[in-house]
Amino acid sequence: MEKILHLICSPRGQASESYRLSQKIIGNLLDSEPAATVIIRAISDAIADLDERYATALGGTERSCAEYLPRARCRGPKS
Repeated sequence: MEKILHLICSPRGQASESYRLSQKIIGNLLDSEPAATVIIRAISDAIADLDERYATALGGTERSCAEYLPRARCRGPKS
């Protein structure tokens, strides 16, 4: 039996882009190994002072496109 360890580290939890990306990756892994067990660990809960306001302060005041429009295709700056 295969195991997949899913660490949720973002203070934004399920609202974060990393969480959305990890869900897609886990889905792809489960497609290739349907009997796998997913083990979820929320690391962000372990440090009470790290919350969404703190994460926003570190990254600026603007939220990402994915947070505003979860189903939209977001594009980065043009090179």
